[in-house]
Amino acid sequence: MKSRVETLTPPNTPTPIGPYSHIAKVGEHISIGGTAGVDPATGQLAGDIGAQTRQILKSFVVMLEAVGSDLSHVTHINIFLQHMSDFER
Repeated sequence: MKSRVETLTPPNTPTPIGPYSHIAKVGEHISIGGTAGVDPATGQLAGDIGAQTRQILKSFVVMLEAVGSDLSHVTHINIFLQHMSDFER
């Protein structure tokens, strides 16, 4: 039996900048595609690295809730920094 891939981009999340959906779900496995620290209400990148990080986590909460999950089930996150000087923050 083949698993079915469900994809979606929930409301109140930033618009993807490419031809992809924010979420891909197969069974109980959920993947979230690349997300920047953009405020979905304004379409603008949040201020500094701290504000961007908080915005990404807020978006993750909305995305995960849309598929019946939450941050307590996250096992891995990749973070890409433009400037290594932002690492400590």
